[in-house]
Amino acid sequence: MNEKGKVVERPAAKSKQQPAKKPARNGEIVNPPILGNNDGPRLTFDIGQEKHDFGKLLQGMVAEHEFTLRSSGTEDLIIRQVKPTCGCTIAQVYYEGDGGERLSYTYGDVIPAGKTIWVPAKLHTKGKRGHQNVRVNITSTDPRGQTQLGLEADIDPFFVVMPSYLNFGQLRKGEVKTLDLNISTVKNEALAMTIAPGNIPAGVTVDLQPTGAVNEGRSSSWRLRATVGPDLVEGNLARTLMVLSDKVIEGGKPNPDGSPSVFQVSVSLSARIVGPFSFNPPYMSMGLVRPGQVLSRSVRITCHDTDFSLAENQPAVQIKGIAPANQPYPDWEYGGNFTPRVTPVPGENAVDIELTCQGMPETLSGSFRGTLVINLEHPEKNELVIPITGVCRGGALPAKGAKAAGGK
Repeated sequence: MNEKGKVVERPAAKSKQQPAKKPARNGEIVNPPILGNNDGPRLTFDIGQEKHDFGKLLQGMVAEHEFTLRSSGTEDLIIRQVKPTCGCTIAQVYYEGDGGERLSYTYGDVIPAGKTIWVPAKLHTKGKRGHQNVRVNITSTDPRGQTQLGLEADIDPFFVVMPSYLNFGQLRKGEVKTLDLNISTVKNEALAMTIAPGNIPAGVTVDLQPTGAVNEGRSSSWRLRATVGPDLVEGNLARTLMVLSDKVIEGGKPNPDGSPSVFQVSVSLSARIVGPFSFNPPYMSMGLVRPGQVLSRSVRITCHDTDFSLAENQPAVQIKGIAPANQPYPDWEYGGNFTPRVTPVPGENAVDIELTCQGMPETLSGSFRGTLVINLEHPEKNELVIPITGVCRGGALPAKGAKAAGGK
């Protein structure tokens, strides 16, 4: 709206190509009619009212704003869709009735020219930080296209979490390790905190205790202590623990179980549990192999048992086929095309196993799969199994001594 209170219209889109003048039957030149800026259905807003900046908000809050628009053209308007982007919700659109009353709008209904339209929007800040910019896209019969509204805010954290996550790193199977994480409210607000049930993985224990002044079970600071082991299985452990407060988010979406949405903290927990041995990479990929081509790939086996030396107990290696579950590994028709070599790694309790493909047969075209079986003399683990994969495709090999294309 300008200083005189008039609605500011967006300029009508220009045609990419003006229609050609056509001679009438009497020989006169007739120009096609040109629509005015306000002709047809129009969806407008006062200048500057298409955006709203909430300023600073605390993470988890739900902020609300209502946009006011108008059907201000010469024809009735129809709204087909109001679609917000992530982090924003639109529950209901309203329009002005004949008596000035506020009515719920159904998409596809006619809104007479001159009527007011209200679009209430909610900005959800749960899980968001920093500057946020969300959009509300309105599709209507306005010939100028989609109308876009915007909400902005700078989201400050409700909680301070130090450290930001719990990374236990690599742990030996059977090992026990404990890490602490501190949670405090930014505004020193005392809250009751609990760990969401069902979030704690097997082999992990978590203890949550207040570290500040306590009043009726509430405190502004808490310590989360997580202990992993000794009953963890080999592999990667990754889990997010949810720490819930008793402070309800006004206007927040209820949880799937119907409970109210509350301010909460997500704590990421990670660890890599290794047995007496680990290997890298996790499989032996030969890649693309031409028939007759010779090439090598390597895998490193590392022993984490300080009482067991891989150099003194060099593993035996077999090339086998693919075995069904709990069945012995069969011979592989291409096993004789591969040669393994075991080499101790200086300064480490590890060995490199180099697998050389001596050339696949001309008759092979397509993928191949085998198994690298590594026999160990360890009381906890006597065998490692590493998949062998590759693809054989026909084609002439480059001649020996030939230079690559573009080489000098």
